[in-house]
Amino acid sequence: MRAIHPIKWLAIVCTTVFVVHLMYMLEVIEHLGRRWPESYHKADNIVKENANRNKGNALMDNTTKEEVNAQHPKEAVLPDDNSKWMSNKSLIFTQWQENVISGRHAKKTRYFVTVAIRVRIHKKDKAKWTIKELKQWLHYLFYAGVEHVYLCDHFLSPEEELQSRLHRYINAKLLTYIPWNNEENSNASQNKCYQSIIDRYGNCSVWQIAIDMDEYPYVLSDISEGFLIRYLQTLNSSISEVAMGNFLMLGQGDRSKTLVIERITRMKPEKANKLDKPIYRPTKVRAAMHHNVVLEGKAIKANPMDIRILHYWGARLQHWGPDTDKTFWSTIEYNQLATHIGPIIRQSLISYNEYDAFSNSTGP
Repeated sequence: MRAIHPIKWLAIVCTTVFVVHLMYMLEVIEHLGRRWPESYHKADNIVKENANRNKGNALMDNTTKEEVNAQHPKEAVLPDDNSKWMSNKSLIFTQWQENVISGRHAKKTRYFVTVAIRVRIHKKDKAKWTIKELKQWLHYLFYAGVEHVYLCDHFLSPEEELQSRLHRYINAKLLTYIPWNNEENSNASQNKCYQSIIDRYGNCSVWQIAIDMDEYPYVLSDISEGFLIRYLQTLNSSISEVAMGNFLMLGQGDRSKTLVIERITRMKPEKANKLDKPIYRPTKVRAAMHHNVVLEGKAIKANPMDIRILHYWGARLQHWGPDTDKTFWSTIEYNQLATHIGPIIRQSLISYNEYDAFSNSTGP
């Protein structure tokens, strides 16, 4: 048997290596071919989902409902009644809205955290608070984790009455409407409202917050939906009331913005006064405005680096005039809500068909 020349041996080895490598590459290509459609569609779906979420952020100050409908008819065209709104599967909803749609919320008989408010909306209000800003505030609260709002409507004339303008929230069991049309002193009326809510509905809430519509509770380290619930779950069972410090948000801000929390972004860096706002266990206190009478358990002051009230006074200290140097130099830029939560509240309002809740001509 003749010996094979070394060059031929080399040729055989190289050919064998090439064939093996080629077979391996063909197998890899076949494998990728099977997986490509799946991965492509997953990526495409993610892009589409993000695009849909961003559509709502394009609603500018002068954008009308008709203009939004023309741009995004599937996402924007919504009937006014809750039943038809719930059936629209193409919208982007927050978790609380999903709970309303699924019927889970309507089945609740007891809530983890609720809000008590006495409000009067009227044309002579220098701060120009309207139903628009009230709806913005409601959507912020629901995003924060509030499950129900008890509202005393302190109207003094039929034109001021809010029940018809809040009917969708009432029908969805998000809000209990309480007519409170009396002419008592404002503070006395407010305190009686809070106590009435405790007496009638106290057993329906684990925690309750008594605040006004210009006050936004904010947890500094948590901006995800339900942040108030997660904060309260960290508290010891012996605590019956937590006093939240009052931090003023000042100035007219950027009047091109149509949400209060996006427009006013300058804050007094120190707590404003002793007029804290309480989170409390309603069955263990008696209402007394800023600091309740604690009947059982203990009251504590919240660390302002954990939770605080952002109080949107706006141009109040400027006598409702233009921003001043004094306002600028006494405040710091504080845009966490505007940047991180503002777009979510905007989309929440759009998804809920609240196009009339956007305004740059009303509010403080």
